[in-house]
Amino acid sequence: MNTYIMESECENNRLAGKVNPLKFIEKYIDKHISAQSSILDIGCGPVVIANQIAKSNPDVKVIGIDMSANRLAQACKSNPFGNNLSIIAGNVYYLPFQDNSFNFIYSRFLFEYLKYPQNALTEMKRVCKRGGIVMVQDIDGQFSNNYPEDSDILQYWQKIFTELKKTGFDPDVGRKLFSFFKMEGFKNINVNLESYHLIAGKIAQADEYYWKKKLLAVNNNFPKFTELKHSDVSDITGRYLDYLKNEDTLSFSNLFTVYGVKK
Repeated sequence: MNTYIMESECENNRLAGKVNPLKFIEKYIDKHISAQSSILDIGCGPVVIANQIAKSNPDVKVIGIDMSANRLAQACKSNPFGNNLSIIAGNVYYLPFQDNSFNFIYSRFLFEYLKYPQNALTEMKRVCKRGGIVMVQDIDGQFSNNYPEDSDILQYWQKIFTELKKTGFDPDVGRKLFSFFKMEGFKNINVNLESYHLIAGKIAQADEYYWKKKLLAVNNNFPKFTELKHSDVSDITGRYLDYLKNEDTLSFSNLFTVYGVKK
């Protein structure tokens, strides 16, 4: 599992700040859990979602798992956790749980970083109870959906993507999730598609703040895992931010949310 852009405290704070856990849970999770449910958050990162589920549902058991013990330690500093929430360090390919352990399992923005996403879903299915639900949510078309197209920017991004795909990063993983679920034999597969990033015209100041942080993480971390130079990555991320500030440009990505029931 690769977590190269999510290791710093700055990145942990950015990820926590960009999600409203109450709204996320209300929209994607609440209707799928009930009293006494056992819930597993895979790739829980800053733990804000799992923590909110636990707080809002004191009669459920919630476990958050992430491969980075450092990231979990950072989360513990800023989040008081209730008794019905546990967090552990672990690997999605080898989950430390028995078969048929959880009623509801979810991951958010994890599969785009996995070198073996199908293997991860196989393991998620294994620890899900029969009749339980697995949910995977991820982005599609990140960085690459822009118009008018800037051929230089696209060429640079393609270089970065070519290198990063060697580590498992996939900017188009969202469209593949349905096939992953089909191959695993889930039933009642439900696919939702919505806009995620949508910047029409000059980027709003609040959004620019988060994009600067996101691109800073790219600058600081991607060259460590590729053959690219820092100067090359810095050049493209700077040019891309300038592109987002242009009144005449449009950039977008899509968000896929896929649910499947274990037979």
